[in-house]
Amino acid sequence: MGGHQYFGTLGISEGTNSGNNYGVYGDASHSSFSNYGVYGISSFSNSGVNYGVFGEASNSSNLNIGVYGKSTLETNSYAGYFDGQVAIGDNTPKKAIGYMLSVDGRIAAEEILVDLDADWPDYVFKNDYDLKPLDEVKSFIEKNGHLPNVPSAKEVEDNGILLGNMNKI
Repeated sequence: MGGHQYFGTLGISEGTNSGNNYGVYGDASHSSFSNYGVYGISSFSNSGVNYGVFGEASNSSNLNIGVYGKSTLETNSYAGYFDGQVAIGDNTPKKAIGYMLSVDGRIAAEEILVDLDADWPDYVFKNDYDLKPLDEVKSFIEKNGHLPNVPSAKEVEDNGILLGNMNKI
């Protein structure tokens, strides 16, 4: 096995026309349950890297996509579905161990929904809430260099921040 590559399906597209070129094309358009256009499983226990589905886009002109998925239905239809942890940019996440998605790099989005299980802190507007006087807040800032209940720059550098919790502050 050493030095060899084994493929269940290998597709290479080296077309030079202006249309669509597919190395492997899968279509799951039937109306019954569990249809897969392309389905990949990696279950070997060797010391190398095993890929269920691998896509690479390396041409420098036009639009090149290693793996592309498209969903045109509205309910329970996904362009991609991952049953487990997903890593983007690095397959050895540094801080995101235990999270479903780890991104090594920047993320751009038009909108992000943070769906918290905890209560939103409207309790601070209730009459029985112990609101700290401004002189106590000022004293805390002078002593600690950051707002009360807000992590310091050092804490953020070491541990990151939980976006939902920061929005609650």
